[in-house]
Amino acid sequence: MECIKTVTEANYEVSDEAYHTLKRIVKKCEKLIKAYEKKLAQREKEREKALNR
Repeated sequence: MECIKTVTEANYEVSDEAYHTLKRIVKKCEKLIKAYEKKLAQREKEREKALNR
């Protein structure tokens, strides 16, 4: 699969299929990052509660 045809520092040319695939991957990564950050915040709160007891 020819995803990225031309890559330069400021110019990317990608096929429509590659664009949509990359966009879908980015959206899923954003969801994973949000879930990770939420879990991390929850762990920090639990740790603070444990220290304050």
